[in-house]
Amino acid sequence: MYVIACTMDGRVIALDIENGERIWSQTIGESIWATPVIGGDYIIAASIDGSLVRLSRDGSVIWRVAPGGTLHSSPLVMEGRNLVVIGTGDSHLAAHSLQDGSPLWKAAAGSEIRSTPVSDGSRIFVGTEEGALLAFDPLGVEIWRRKTGAPIRSRPLVLHKAILVTSYDAMLSAFSALDGSPLGRYRADSELYSSPAYHDGRVFFGSNAGLLHAPLVTLTEG
Repeated sequence: MYVIACTMDGRVIALDIENGERIWSQTIGESIWATPVIGGDYIIAASIDGSLVRLSRDGSVIWRVAPGGTLHSSPLVMEGRNLVVIGTGDSHLAAHSLQDGSPLWKAAAGSEIRSTPVSDGSRIFVGTEEGALLAFDPLGVEIWRRKTGAPIRSRPLVLHKAILVTSYDAMLSAFSALDGSPLGRYRADSELYSSPAYHDGRVFFGSNAGLLHAPLVTLTEG
């Protein structure tokens, strides 16, 4: 077994989980800011210079594409739909084939995307630098768009039938996954880049001022 790590000089590295020894290293581009996705027989990684790459588990490059502009966003893989979805620096949400990397669709987002897209199985959600949370179907058709007021650089959280997201105006906002209607807001102490996580009735996230927030949330059947 091994651990996958990415570096600021553009390398994807496999390290032995027991002793930390390097098993292989593959340079895919310039700095890697995005978290890679690891599947049964693949690793999907993205570099700041615009390279989206599928690697095999031994580090060999299977395919390499350029979705558009710089890539700060981490990829979303939807295996059942043969999709690798990523936000781009040229203001789009782009989808490529998991199998061969071929482009499948590209949807306009209105501004750069640094947020990581997520899915509830039937919709894809992502935030933008102009402060909008967007929902798309798996074919790239926009379903709804809601403003939060400030850039979203976090990974949205799918929670029951809601989407929660932090934004740079110190807000945690909740929206309906179905139609984007607002469900509630919570103000933190400072700007937010941290992605929210849920456990036992609370949503956890850190602020840029160094505090950990854990507001209570209520889940309903509505």
